[in-house]
Amino acid sequence: MSKSEKILIISFTDHNTDPRVRKQVKALTAEGYEVHTVGKLPSGINRVHFSLPAKSYAPWKILARTAAARLGFDRWSLLLRYDTRALEKQLSSASYALVLCNDLEPLPFARKIKGAAPLLWDAHEYYPGEMDHDWRWRFFYKQHVVRVLRRAVPHIDAAFTVSPEIAGLYASEYGLRCEVLMNLPDYAELSPSPVLPGKIRLVHHGNADAARRLDEMIGLLGELDDRYELHLYLTRNGPSQQAEYTRLLALASNRVVFHEPVKPHEIVAEINRYDLGIITYPNDIPELNFCMPNKFFEFIQARLGIVVGQLETMANFTRTHGLGLVSSGEGTSGLSHALHALDSAEVEKLKVAADRVARQYHAGLFSSMLAEKVRNLLA
Repeated sequence: MSKSEKILIISFTDHNTDPRVRKQVKALTAEGYEVHTVGKLPSGINRVHFSLPAKSYAPWKILARTAAARLGFDRWSLLLRYDTRALEKQLSSASYALVLCNDLEPLPFARKIKGAAPLLWDAHEYYPGEMDHDWRWRFFYKQHVVRVLRRAVPHIDAAFTVSPEIAGLYASEYGLRCEVLMNLPDYAELSPSPVLPGKIRLVHHGNADAARRLDEMIGLLGELDDRYELHLYLTRNGPSQQAEYTRLLALASNRVVFHEPVKPHEIVAEINRYDLGIITYPNDIPELNFCMPNKFFEFIQARLGIVVGQLETMANFTRTHGLGLVSSGEGTSGLSHALHALDSAEVEKLKVAADRVARQYHAGLFSSMLAEKVRNLLA
């Protein structure tokens, strides 16, 4: 490998707070590549960053791009969100050894500017099923997503996603072979915290998103005995999430504690004080049923046992590694029965199991897998 080889990483996100993109930039910079990026804000790790044009919230543009998506004017639907034409012209004359594109939305942009460079797509999630629970998304955007993906697949040289189940969907539905690259955080030099006498402390962090049905998690606590507490660190991005946060506050008992969210790099150390990380998303949304979110592995790095609903991918990993409890049925009843039977000694065993798994599943594995794939594509 020559250190003069340039790689372009594209993600229409804030690279300073996007943990997966930050790991990509770190890993490839450490390999000696000259890493350039395109996104909302730079990571602060690499030197060359091209800022994405500001997203337009003008009501007429929102209506126009929705109509364009429904009617099949896919490029215009994308340009009405982020007008990347000037950036396309600027980058089309650049010469990159490889382009790494994150998520679905930037794929058409990546295709236009990649030239002869191989295209590595980090799909993250399963976009054709991302919001199947919302009839408006199904009506206006689902076919737009499918078309964008089908047009891009022939131009993708290699792809990653976060779970075997999502990889299987892309293979069966689109003929796209994806390798699994899990959302692994940095290794944390921590030990399991002690279990307090007479207490079992559950914790969850993430967005106050109504689709995740966090009210069911709060309701679960009402089915448990007084040993249990639930601690929530919920971010509120936009009016809908603020409204959901307010609704959840009104539902909570005095054994549900709301904390202000902390910065992404502080999460693992912050939640190390608790006992069990809990995720109870609905499993009727493919995006959630097959996900392996950052928080799942942050629980492990924090040396917490895992409590998970009937979510296929996380449940399989939890069972395989002996990390915790998986719901035996729909709703909260399957979890409440298992948690009733749990005692402090068993919680300590689960935290020890997390300590063991944390030493294997961390960002070092993520970095080595990504670096190997890039080397192979450039060989």
